[in-house]
Amino acid sequence: MSRLNSFVLGYHGCEKATGASVVRGETSLLHSQGLFDWLGSGMYFWESDRNRAMEWASDKKYGTPIKEPYVIGAVIDLGNCLDLLHRDSSDILRDAYDGFVEVQTAAKKPMPINLNYKQEEDPDGEQRVLDCAVLNHLLKRLEGPENIEGVPRYDTVRAYFREGKRIYSGSGFHQKNHSQIVVRNDACIKGFFIPLPLQ
Repeated sequence: MSRLNSFVLGYHGCEKATGASVVRGETSLLHSQGLFDWLGSGMYFWESDRNRAMEWASDKKYGTPIKEPYVIGAVIDLGNCLDLLHRDSSDILRDAYDGFVEVQTAAKKPMPINLNYKQEEDPDGEQRVLDCAVLNHLLKRLEGPENIEGVPRYDTVRAYFREGKRIYSGSGFHQKNHSQIVVRNDACIKGFFIPLPLQ
């Protein structure tokens, strides 16, 4: 568990009418609950990267296409964060995976797998079905009746995502690498804003 007292800026790509309504306080962002939501259920933000948020909104590959791509910003207090950029959180996630394997085995269900857009098994694929299932398993356990007394729920989850083509031959850097945050506790969002135009 990592209590992070700093604020971060997150950017969310969406339909223009929806984003404007959220900023005006007329509606709230919905918690995404898809099979590919690799950080589990919640509100998704690109950390400090409005360009990536706009790129995602413009190129949305699943669900209803976005007619007028738009980006809103949010000031986020990470709170009790499962920060997968930190070593301790990696150990927690590994233990959660072991527990998830036990649950699937007992239920005689196959383990989900991560896939790429071609529906081929790919640990770094865009369709993180396995990662989503493991994270939701962990987060639901902490929120359920079997939770160990005194273990607080996670407000947010944060992780690094490797995506896209290599920037150059032999590179470990990829064109769409990013850090993403999912907010599970709405109170962690201290405000929404419309970013100024890029100079």
